[in-house]
Amino acid sequence: MSPLEKRAVSGLSFIYVARMLGLFMLMPILALDNEQLRHSTPLLLGLAIGIYGLAQAAMSASAPKAMQ
Repeated sequence: MSPLEKRAVSGLSFIYVARMLGLFMLMPILALDNEQLRHSTPLLLGLAIGIYGLAQAAMSASAPKAMQ
């Protein structure tokens, strides 16, 4: 691979790792703090994680269009 290709792959890898790290840091904290949050239910916790996932999917789907 050329240096330019290595740089592109490392940049994309960092973005992917940062997204996955954010998701897997968020889920355990929400699960553990669920009992301490006021008006919290398992349904609302699942809804919050689902909305987060949908927002990540929407942002990743719109990213290639923005780069053109």
